[in-house]
Amino acid sequence: MKNNPSVFVDVELSSLIEESPVFQLNSYIQSFLGQISEFEQNEKTLEKLRRKFVDDYPVNRIINMNKEEYVVGLKDTFCYRIETELKDLGNMKGSYATKFGLYYGKSGDDLVQKYRFTKKYGNDVDEAWDNIKRQIVMLLVAGNNRDFSAIKKSSIAPIFRGKILSTYYPQYYLPIFVDEHLDYFLLKLGVSFSISDDVLEKQNKLLEWKNNNVYFKELSNSLFCSFLYSSFGRPFDDEKDEKNEQSEYDKKYPQDYVTRVKITINDWKQMLEDDSVFFPSDIKFLKRIYIAENHATTCYDLATQDGVSPSTYIKPVVALARRVSNWAQLDPIIGEHGKQVWWRILFWGRYREDLHFEWKLQPKLAKAISIIYPELDSIEINDIEDQKLNHDISRASLQNGQEDFVFSGTPKPKQAPSFINGHKAYPRDRKIAANALAHAHYLCEIDKRHVTFIRRNSEKNYTEPHHLVPMSCSDDYLVSLDTEENIVSLCSNCHNQIHYGKDADKLLSILYEKRKDALKAAGIDISFGRLLEIYNYFENQESDTMTEKMGMQDVEA
Repeated sequence: MKNNPSVFVDVELSSLIEESPVFQLNSYIQSFLGQISEFEQNEKTLEKLRRKFVDDYPVNRIINMNKEEYVVGLKDTFCYRIETELKDLGNMKGSYATKFGLYYGKSGDDLVQKYRFTKKYGNDVDEAWDNIKRQIVMLLVAGNNRDFSAIKKSSIAPIFRGKILSTYYPQYYLPIFVDEHLDYFLLKLGVSFSISDDVLEKQNKLLEWKNNNVYFKELSNSLFCSFLYSSFGRPFDDEKDEKNEQSEYDKKYPQDYVTRVKITINDWKQMLEDDSVFFPSDIKFLKRIYIAENHATTCYDLATQDGVSPSTYIKPVVALARRVSNWAQLDPIIGEHGKQVWWRILFWGRYREDLHFEWKLQPKLAKAISIIYPELDSIEINDIEDQKLNHDISRASLQNGQEDFVFSGTPKPKQAPSFINGHKAYPRDRKIAANALAHAHYLCEIDKRHVTFIRRNSEKNYTEPHHLVPMSCSDDYLVSLDTEENIVSLCSNCHNQIHYGKDADKLLSILYEKRKDALKAAGIDISFGRLLEIYNYFENQESDTMTEKMGMQDVEA
């Protein structure tokens, strides 16, 4: 492990088998091989279904296919069969019909059954269908040629694109086309990857691992995927406790106006990233609500801060809710007065003690926001936790710090997060911070000559611990960011300059050059460019943090 520090390490397996994840991985492989006959029998059944589908829909038929033979919403069509009949060869079910570009059914409060289309493909049904058909044919050609550049340019929804490729060319593409699943298995196998890698790049890294493995290189990609899911399970299993904790927090919210819309976290993510549904102004608006306590507040509070009428925020919220309803084909939500209400698509509601009506983000929408914008998750909470750490360290004698502490050169498991007012925060270990200061001999790591003073409770110089990669980025890593390799010792002046002063990037450059190798050894692989992006974001948020606590008022529209 120490000889290859740049590779991500499965810390869960390390803890199970005396820091030996390779041993545990081999046991998974042997277990799978011992049951492989059962998996092969299932693969034969699925392969017959796949071959029949491909034979029924060759390229020349797709070119001449009419929309009635394509759409989901009708039986025995291209979309129906690839989603339902072949669901065990990469499951697309659970996301909405809009992924197909063209579908047959109702939409939102429009209950008429008819052909509907995604506007990016055209201005009417026939134009959209011609463009969708053209895109599918172009994708099949690019997929056969393994032209990844052309594949990435395809306008077909990523999940549908991945299913088409793995169905027609299972020898080239894995039936795993969701980022979270690919990330999960890459981490489990100890394969390094970048957060910026797209689905194709992640698939290729998994395939490279498979083809270089003596046990799997001769097996089909389908069997390899069976090994992954049967051995490691599905992603997010490790997050059940975290989700349950947030769920319990949400249950405490009064149920006065709670509507549980049928929109998954992944659906919210797709919509948040679709600027035809969520406009930039909507994203900015929701970010402000997200960082408020319990992801909830009132229009009255917002209006007071912005110097406008509380009704100012109603029209854009209703317009956004309508777009979400159309995208997700939601049934109308009828309020207590028999009128259709729109805000309940986005929010839960209650009357606050001051009689102002509060809107709280739908929990799954809040979760999607936290995934796409992890830096929001703990803007204030992490500041508070960092301040607590500095306060405790400033008063400590530092007897717990190991003199001449040496970095271990191995990743540490990440501790479970806690939820404070609905915001997630990862704990800081005071002993780890003390070790980091001891490693620096209680001197400033920007410049050892920087003037400091002697601590009140010991004879050691006063310096402050600072997490170089902020703890608010913990969700980007499988390993802990609260490790000595990621904590630098700074004098008060340098610490404050990094947070609040000009030319902070120069200080960060010095620290990064000193720590980049140690960070990699600890499983924290980050470029200097990405580090600057993180700090620039915090800098831009600094002046807005207090004003971005806002709220809303009850309106039925």
